[in-house]
Amino acid sequence: MKPLTRWFFRAPIGLYRVGLGGLLGKRFLLLEHTGRVSGLPRSNVLEVVEIGDDGAPVIVSGFGETSDWYRNVTADAAVHYTIGRQRHEATARRLERAEARTVFDRYRQHHPRAAESIGKRIGVSLTEDIDAAADQLPLFRLNAP
Repeated sequence: MKPLTRWFFRAPIGLYRVGLGGLLGKRFLLLEHTGRVSGLPRSNVLEVVEIGDDGAPVIVSGFGETSDWYRNVTADAAVHYTIGRQRHEATARRLERAEARTVFDRYRQHHPRAAESIGKRIGVSLTEDIDAAADQLPLFRLNAP
């Protein structure tokens, strides 16, 4: 990843660090997890695809299974996340294909432009081939432990 692109993706972390994560609304969260190799704390700001009736957010790995955070959370599901100023402890659980399909279906109805943008990035249309999207874009529900 180019330095400017990396900076762009990492900049929102600073908002959370100074207590301004609320500026990003409830569509984003700060995910804190443990590095699978280093064991060090790691952080990423991720899009919230939806918030369940139980308050558990669902997040997407927009770069598929190659994302470092995806691989870290797969190795150790114990995480913390912050939405606005509220910090929560959670266990990340990858959604099964059928669950992911249902979530993506709701997502594309509520956020058609974002769904189109994600589809272009991965080369799969969320409106035309939701099964392929569910296979290529892992979703995680962050459940209270």
